[in-house]
Amino acid sequence: MKLFFGVNEAAKIVGVKPHTLRYWESKISALRPQRRKSRRFYSIEDLRVALVVRYLIKEQGYSLIGASRKIEREGVEKLFPRSWESLSLEIKRDLEYMRKEAKRLGELLEKPPHHTVRIKKKRS
Repeated sequence: MKLFFGVNEAAKIVGVKPHTLRYWESKISALRPQRRKSRRFYSIEDLRVALVVRYLIKEQGYSLIGASRKIEREGVEKLFPRSWESLSLEIKRDLEYMRKEAKRLGELLEKPPHHTVRIKKKRS
């Protein structure tokens, strides 16, 4: 199992853009990735914090400062299960949508085209 993730990979896991994740670092004291040679490396715990922040902002309507305060008051351990449940539901919805789209595209490929193209022969 991987222990650390770069900013691009971490951002994909969390579901935000890399610049958003970097900005959150400046406002959320619990989000402190390690730095080596000016590169950020996010631990599993950093990803948990970022997932909670995303949940509080996107699902609960908190501002970034509000999310920071809630994390300080209640802790990531208490908030993480709810954020994980929310993310799981979002993934399930996305997978269901992709399944339906794949089925629809498969059905389209099985049908013959609606129109035919006639090629006129040249008269000699």
